[in-house]
Amino acid sequence: MEKYFYLRYYDWMILSLLRNNLILPITLLSFAVTYAGATDIINQEDLVGLIFYLFIICSIEYLVISKVFVNSINLKHISLASAAFLNVHMMTLDFMPEFGKLKFIYEALVALSIIFLFFFFFKINDEAKNSKYVNPGLSFAGLSYILYTLISLGQPSVYVVAHKYNSVEKVENKVFSDIEFERENIVFEDKPDIVIFSYEAMVSEPKYRMQTKRPDQLPVHRLIERNLDSYQNHFSDDLSTLFSIASLFSLTPEYYYSLPFDKSIHRELSPRFGMVSGKTPSPFLEILKSNGYEVSTFTELLGIFGQNKGPYIDNYNIPPLSLAYSSNICKMFGLRSGQFIFLGYCIARESLNYASSFASNMTNSETGDPELVWTGEFGTEDMNHYLYFGVGQAYNQMKEMIVRSDKTNSKPQFLYAHINWPDDAAHGYSPNWRNKSDGTFRNFILHYERKAKITAFLLEKTIELFKDRKKDTIIYFFGDHGMSFSTKLEWKDKTFVDQKFSWSSDGEYILGDETFDLNRIIIDDPERTMKEFDVSTIDESISYVRNAEPYRTVDKYGSYGGLYSDHKCAKASIQKNVSRKYATPQLVLHDLISCLATPESARTSTYIKNFTRESTLRLQTWSENYDDIMTHKDFVKNAEPRKYLEYLYE
Repeated sequence: MEKYFYLRYYDWMILSLLRNNLILPITLLSFAVTYAGATDIINQEDLVGLIFYLFIICSIEYLVISKVFVNSINLKHISLASAAFLNVHMMTLDFMPEFGKLKFIYEALVALSIIFLFFFFFKINDEAKNSKYVNPGLSFAGLSYILYTLISLGQPSVYVVAHKYNSVEKVENKVFSDIEFERENIVFEDKPDIVIFSYEAMVSEPKYRMQTKRPDQLPVHRLIERNLDSYQNHFSDDLSTLFSIASLFSLTPEYYYSLPFDKSIHRELSPRFGMVSGKTPSPFLEILKSNGYEVSTFTELLGIFGQNKGPYIDNYNIPPLSLAYSSNICKMFGLRSGQFIFLGYCIARESLNYASSFASNMTNSETGDPELVWTGEFGTEDMNHYLYFGVGQAYNQMKEMIVRSDKTNSKPQFLYAHINWPDDAAHGYSPNWRNKSDGTFRNFILHYERKAKITAFLLEKTIELFKDRKKDTIIYFFGDHGMSFSTKLEWKDKTFVDQKFSWSSDGEYILGDETFDLNRIIIDDPERTMKEFDVSTIDESISYVRNAEPYRTVDKYGSYGGLYSDHKCAKASIQKNVSRKYATPQLVLHDLISCLATPESARTSTYIKNFTRESTLRLQTWSENYDDIMTHKDFVKNAEPRKYLEYLYE
């Protein structure tokens, strides 16, 4: 009987809130407007979570205000109107650049006008006899519009169309079997296991020190120095990540350019980007498969390569599509609220994640894979954390590859994996003439080094796994492109303004000749610091003009490349690099294929005999003018191929 009474009480309470709380429908309608423009960012899990979260927050607001101002109707209405405006601001207005650009006086007038309007809404709502039907009706209208948007415009959150946040139809698992290329019968004399690891924006130690002036050696560079044979002057063949990786699997520029892409459709529907997941045939993988290799790939970049495997590879692995991993909503950033968007939903979600993880660890000491808690010379890191799912899975893919390789009568193994670490400076980073002063340069360096430490952990475990297999395994590590310090520098620019900086021996950032004042930035919110930075405070005496080249090309294309192997073909490739003076992923593959091939294949193969790479590929990635590049038939203006020998940096 008592349990029934409590259930009835809670039912009555929820029903009362739906009938009387006008804050909720106003907030839901405001959120519905924002959701209509962000269906590719707000996934279905977060959508449900947000609706429940908004109900809870709006209910708390209503109950607290009603309790505090029980004896003053006007103060109650003013407070309810203010709370409703706060919600609308954090739901919609804070994502409108036009509102944020208003002068303070005008912004304040708009805010007061909305609060004044809401005041009358609440006053009329309280006095109206039919409000118990109006408020639920408005809430239903808001939810209906959200549902309509979800059905008609929504798409899986892991899918992104180029750089445009347009909504598209659900992506089909399309296979591009009509793609043709000239197949050569290249037979391998030796068939070692082959592993290729591409890291996001991984660069060599000399290049890193040249660009950042950091005094200390990074852990990942220390591991490389001790264990790997590194290429000098390693460059990407193309920019950015998806183009760089596509050029690797294409093997030659001719096949690469023949593969269509269209920026107006989803990337997974473009043949250019289907080789990693096996939806498009790859000349490189075809050579491996014709020599009996079992081909496996792994990537964290679901928005590029998709979730489904095609027929041209044997195994395709991706991270788990959990809420924590696939959510993008907390990458949205409010002009005023910053990371506290949607009334602090992201803070609450992350807190619940940590609380859940903590509770699980308290009740179950065996939570997670103990083999993914890594301890080495750089400390201890738990790769069971959802942020590191890709790292942990890449490690497990290598272990599974070794198991397959060790089976009796097993096939030779090939594994490709792309890891989204350490990452580049493309986001939250201002132009060179101000980024030293507004703190975004310093912030990126520290962010890069934190992520590079995770890269070091994975490299250390890779070396540990293969240390006794170096004679029979070739592992090629490379960065897909540079760190993108010149991301705001256009191709047409001949010169640019930069700022003088350095670091003290203990790692303090020096701007000009003085230690950087950390009070000038919001430590936990660098993007907000960048948006609110007063450029008039820049000390012009630390600014100077420099040539755009070779800085720009080296920054964008210069990347790390190296081998972990005692195989003769790995050693031969390093020797070729010495005489050639530079390397690219396509050149490295040519070195290895040429060496592994039988003498007859080396004598008859047109690819082995004639392939050369003297310049960067003609650029087909995103240009400053978005509409310049829409399909594979377009090329970036003012970005002609660069001869590698003219841009040596080591």
